[in-house]
Parts: sequence; C-alpha cells; structure tokens
Amino acid sequence: MEKVSVIIPTKNRINELRICLQSIYAQDYRIYEVIVIDDASTDGTFAMLRSTFPHVILLTNPSGITPCKARNFGMAKSQGSYLWFLDSDSKVSGRKCLSFMIDVIKKNPKVGSIGGTVYVYPDGSESMIIPQLNQFSLKRNWDNKQFEYIECDYVSTSNMLIRKETLQNLGGFDEIYGYMMEDNDIGIKLNKKGLLNVIDRRCIVKHPFKTVHENLYKSFLFYRNTFIFIYQHYSSFAWITKIGHKVQLGNLRNKQNTKYSNYQKKLYSKYFIVLAVLTGFVTSVPLFLFSKINRKLK
Repeated sequence: MEKVSVIIPTKNRINELRICLQSIYAQDYRIYEVIVIDDASTDGTFAMLRSTFPHVILLTNPSGITPCKARNFGMAKSQGSYLWFLDSDSKVSGRKCLSFMIDVIKKNPKVGSIGGTVYVYPDGSESMIIPQLNQFSLKRNWDNKQFEYIECDYVSTSNMLIRKETLQNLGGFDEIYGYMMEDNDIGIKLNKKGLLNVIDRRCIVKHPFKTVHENLYKSFLFYRNTFIFIYQHYSSFAWITKIGHKVQLGNLRNKQNTKYSNYQKKLYSKYFIVLAVLTGFVTSVPLFLFSKINRKLK
C-alpha cells in the first residue's frame, strides 16, 4: 500500500475541522499522513489539534496565506505518493472513500484526479456537484449507479485525490488564483495532458452549501478568477461566451438558497454582478501580468 498525504488548509473552523479529521481517521485505508495548514486561527484550532489529534502534522503560517499557497506548502512537506486535498469543512462519507479512490486511480493510469462533493443545504437536502462542459450542475437523488465514474471538467479541491508526481509536473496550484477557480485550472491542465477528471458517488464528501456571493470579496474573487482562467486557457473569441456562462452560473448557484437576507439580495442584483465583473477585470489584468513578470525574474 502506498502512502497518501491528506492536505487540509484551515482558518477558524475548529468544529468543522474536528468532524473532518474524525471522518478521515475512520477510513479503512490506513497508510496516510494528515497535514493541516493553519492560517493563523484564533478559535483554539492549534490547541484542539495538539490535544485531540496529536499525530496531525500542523503547519502554521502568518495570517493571509491563500488556500492555493497552503496546498502547495502542504505538498512540499508531504511524503506520500498520492495527495488527498480536502476542505476543512468537508466530511468524508463512509469508511471506504479513500481506498476506493486509490483503487480506481491505480488501476486507471488515464485518471488524473478523482473525488466527488455533495452540497448539504440548510434544510438538510443534498445535491451532487457535476461540472461538465463548462456548466456547473447540481443533481439531487445522486446516490445511485447513474452517478458512478463520471468524467468531468475538474474535481473540486473540497475532495480531490491526485498523484503527487502529476501535480508536481503541473507546477502545483497556480497561486495567482489564491482562492476559487484553482481546481478548474488543475482540471483543464490535466485534460490537456490526456488525463481524466472523475467524480463518483462512492467516494464523496459532504460539504455545507455556500453561495458564491455571500460577501463582496468572495464575489469579486469569483469573477476576477473567472477572467484569469478564461484568459489563460481559451482563445479570445471564446471569452464573451465563457464569461456569460460564468455569470449565469453565479445566478444559478444563488437560486439554490431561497432564504436571503436583505444584504444578500442586494449582492445578487444584476448591478452588483456587473460591478463585480468589471472590478475583477480591472484588477486581474495587472495581477496576471505582474505574476508573469515575477516568474520570469525568478
């Protein structure tokens, strides 16, 4: 059995992280290490990990490290042949999730990444994420054979298993994204190398549903990073179509949650979406160019 490095970025999610770790340690695949990268949490995360999960490798960082940087940091410190990326608020479903993913990826050299995420809504209902053909579908009644071995655009980093060598060859996570769209980026890079992204209901995690526009900054990041992603991976004539799909996607995600605060309703307005997209464009262009120049200087 080959070693797996479980890599989890976190910030002030002590209770969710505890549940996540409990679900990891319940797995029947036992050859793994768990690496938690803590972004200066102030909620007692450090003490909880030291007292309850002493075997966890805890990496602490100054406040402000992005999830992309945290995952790359975890990969640099890892010793496993496979990397299992999880969000700190993901709960692994069942005891055989990890062993199933390892079995699939070892038997199928064309599989670049594997995973699966089910959103859990405040009312207890659930939907499985199916990202295909540049669309982000949410499917209910997912626990049946119809949702096994589905080839998709990317695997969400809320639950992604990938060979360490493969991710290293891709250069790790592109830190220009910081947060959001980095999994889309990995997915398309794997496809370009002839590798598949696979999701399967037999290896899902359950993850609380959160709207894209739950606050101004996250909405801004979504549209800024969408622009960067399209700029990096698509020819110019396809930009408008792709951006249009992403704007519609933002609206579709928000419609899944019917209980909005007055503040959220303002965020979901068309005016806000236009503002976020324009702001994202203006900021992402110099950010992207600076990143390119910085890489050349290095």
